[in-house]
Amino acid sequence: MNKATMILSRAALVLLLLITPLLLVSCSKPSAMERLNAHILSVKDIERSAQLTEIAGRLEQAVGALQSDTQDFNERLTKLNADYNVTSAQISQALKAYDSTRAAHQADILSILLEMKAASTPEEWAKLSDIHIDLLRETFEKIQASGKGA
Repeated sequence: MNKATMILSRAALVLLLLITPLLLVSCSKPSAMERLNAHILSVKDIERSAQLTEIAGRLEQAVGALQSDTQDFNERLTKLNADYNVTSAQISQALKAYDSTRAAHQADILSILLEMKAASTPEEWAKLSDIHIDLLRETFEKIQASGKGA
């Protein structure tokens, strides 16, 4: 291999190493929240689009709160489980507290989704409902992933 070919090979390798991360980022699938916001921006009625944007923001906060509280519960349960002296009453209390929190989040998310449905047309809702299911799926995958490190 002559010197010019070697320099070109190295230059090509460096270029490949620089471009590959950019390609991976640009080819990654947008999150469900990004897709939800993009779909809302495509709504032609400006007032409804603004209303749906506000509702989507509240949905994102509610789903984030569910994720955070579930991760906190997983950490608490892991600590309780590691405690040799833990009583069944302590575990039962933790489970009841989380169940109450989870039910409140569920009711909040359902209320927000029903509000989003009321603010959208049947055609818009068909797409939005598919996306919000993906949003919840992504959230539970993040919760599961965070629990594996515990």
